[in-house]
Amino acid sequence: MLESNSDEGSFDLAKVQRISQAIAQGKFTVNAENIADKLISNAQELVSRATPH
Repeated sequence: MLESNSDEGSFDLAKVQRISQAIAQGKFTVNAENIADKLISNAQELVSRATPH
């Protein structure tokens, strides 16, 4: 979900429209397990950067 992008502020309009349409049609699903895994991974990375080695 959170990916590094070299073009700050840019986004994929077609993707946003597809997701928006899926939400409107009730077809968009959220995978809570994947989101939780990414959050934990990002938190671990931030902690490891902040901890002196």
